[in-house]
Amino acid sequence: MRRKQRRLFERLYNQHARGIFSQAWRLCCFNREDAEDVTQETFLRALKGFERYVDQDTEFAWLRTICLNIVREKWRRKTFFQQNIQQTKEDICFVKPSPDPLLAAQSAQALNRVIQAMDTIKPEYREVIILKHLTGMDDTEIAEIQQINVATVRSRLRRGRQALAVVLSREAI
Repeated sequence: MRRKQRRLFERLYNQHARGIFSQAWRLCCFNREDAEDVTQETFLRALKGFERYVDQDTEFAWLRTICLNIVREKWRRKTFFQQNIQQTKEDICFVKPSPDPLLAAQSAQALNRVIQAMDTIKPEYREVIILKHLTGMDDTEIAEIQQINVATVRSRLRRGRQALAVVLSREAI
């Protein structure tokens, strides 16, 4: 790597590492170790493709797309998603004890039902729901990362929420 490219990549890393870690942390269900691994892998892949990439206006979107693709690969190995959700559930139920044990148990059961329901919906719906509600991204950011238009993001959110509602209402019977 030439000196100029090295400086450009260092600038890219220094400017965007925090934002990429933040996205990875949310996508990894607030698991710091996994988020660090995903962030590192994101910049390793970016480094490999850096010579081909030229558009500095969309570099953060490019990095976020790489990050999302890495997490998608991990999601495909279902255990990653389930392990991280399990840890999040334990954190919610046991790290922050509720003054009312019945309320804590009901919250854990509700979270379990949502997690199981998320596993049953289409991956494209699950992804936009997670990006919207776990990472807090707006529709435009999701569209940019997923390389789809905003209307498609909104449609997938609506359909995903409907699919979740159907699955959850079936379980309530």
